[in-house]
Amino acid sequence: KEKKADLQKEIDGYSNDINKLQTRRSETETAISDTDSDIDAQKAMMQQALEDRNAEHEKFVAALKDDEAAVALLGQAMEALAAYEKNNKEALSLLGKKEEPEYTIDEDKAPDASFSSGGSHSTESKGIVGIIEMIKQDLENEIKQEKQKEADDQAEYDQQLKDDRATLKALETRKVDLEEEVAELDEKIAATSSDKKNTQNDKKAAQDTLDKLKPSCDWVAQTFDKRRANRRIELEQLMEAKAVLAGATEEGIDVEDGRENFLQKRK
Repeated sequence: KEKKADLQKEIDGYSNDINKLQTRRSETETAISDTDSDIDAQKAMMQQALEDRNAEHEKFVAALKDDEAAVALLGQAMEALAAYEKNNKEALSLLGKKEEPEYTIDEDKAPDASFSSGGSHSTESKGIVGIIEMIKQDLENEIKQEKQKEADDQAEYDQQLKDDRATLKALETRKVDLEEEVAELDEKIAATSSDKKNTQNDKKAAQDTLDKLKPSCDWVAQTFDKRRANRRIELEQLMEAKAVLAGATEEGIDVEDGRENFLQKRK
């Protein structure tokens, strides 16, 4: 019975261990599910960042193309104006000669005798070229700034991508570790369940032994009082016989005859 109780105690201990292991396994499975969600979110964020970077780069390329085309066009305009000024320098200088004033319909009123100098056309040409050159320089500065901004944005994206990849790798490593932990827990659960089953078999074997011994034990229990009374009677008779033998020896009585008389008396 004590062995049976000890085996039951072991079985209860195994049951508690299995429950704890199964609880840990459930918690680990939940952690794996959460990690999967984190991995998906991280990948989605990285994909969105890539799409945003590509869109920004395409926008930069398109704007750069337009700005460079405008700079080229302005350069061509400056070259055309310079060529025009060079080719028409003599014609423009002739405009500097004074001409006779022409009279209007009113012959009593003299016309305005002020004439523009030939150099004024040259000045206007140079002024337009200056404006175009200033616009061209502004565009070139803007192109330079946009290129620098694009380089900075790309460098920032590259660093963020590096960090994101490290985060993703850590999440994937965590998932692998959790899956290995689940596998280990499954092994422990299987081993503990096997130990529990073996102990249950031992308990059953002990119970079967007790069941086989029960009839004999019941007979012993049922006849115990009667057998104890018989043993008491036998003990009293032995004591009595001992006393008789001791007395007979003292009186010189033949011991053999006394033993025979004792046996006859017992019969």
